[in-house]
Amino acid sequence: MTASNTSKFSPAEIKSEGLTLDEYQMICDRLNREPNKAEFGMFGVIRIVNS
Repeated sequence: MTASNTSKFSPAEIKSEGLTLDEYQMICDRLNREPNKAEFGMFGVIRIVNS
């Protein structure tokens, strides 16, 4: 799975959450699945806070 072609979130949505495509892929790899909408938003918040 790559964030650019099979993700339930588009590259634009991923970037709008403040995440890079590589970061999104790392999240998917660590969860062993794609995040749901709530998790996706929380990862974006965590990324922004820790920047």
